Amino acid sequence: MNPLLIVTILTLFGGIIANYECPPNPDIFHPCECLVDPGVLPFYRSIYCKGDQPINLTALFQRLSHELKADEKDYLNFMLFNKAVDVLPANVFADITFQHVELGGKNLTKVHRLAFNGTKDTLESLGTDSPLVDGDGDWDVFKAINHAPNIFFINFAYTNLTKIPDNALQSHPSLQHIVIELSPSLTSIGSNAFKNLTKVESIRIEGYVKDIGDEAFA
Repeated sequence: MNPLLIVTILTLFGGIIANYECPPNPDIFHPCECLVDPGVLPFYRSIYCKGDQPINLTALFQRLSHELKADEKDYLNFMLFNKAVDVLPANVFADITFQHVELGGKNLTKVHRLAFNGTKDTLESLGTDSPLVDGDGDWDVFKAINHAPNIFFINFAYTNLTKIPDNALQSHPSLQHIVIELSPSLTSIGSNAFKNLTKVESIRIEGYVKDIGDEAFA
């Protein structure tokens, strides 16, 4: 192999690894933590929030927004496994960006429609096994998904949703795979709920669905 090519490749990977290390002061993430997943190159950093004590996520991410450098604000995953957080409020992530969000909080019931505002352009997938409840005004996880135009995969499990509302994900420009499973309280799919999803490849819904609105899957 050309020695110049070897040097170029090593330099490229070295730059990627360096760019995606966790910031040098781990205390600023407390009570959450930044971790680098040492899988396949390139390495990527993620933020994990665990435990059973309440966390003011808005205050945490505001602090990160002010203290981190511009090249320290992008992450692969946000993983919420905290047992006390019950809502994901508007603008919670400030300008800290993620590609994937996993909401595993066992008491998380509500997601604000602007929860992903700061990361809406980078967010590609959303997963949750939290007991989310039906939307109420601005507190609506489907509205939050619609506010993130590049999400292509959602996976919901163990929710307390009873219905997928009218126009829930209608005309979303990027959704490819939709999974809503292990949610026995789900009994209704609203009109136009999945209408005009031009890139969708699969939709899997598990529940006791009795009512399906007009053109729900048109």
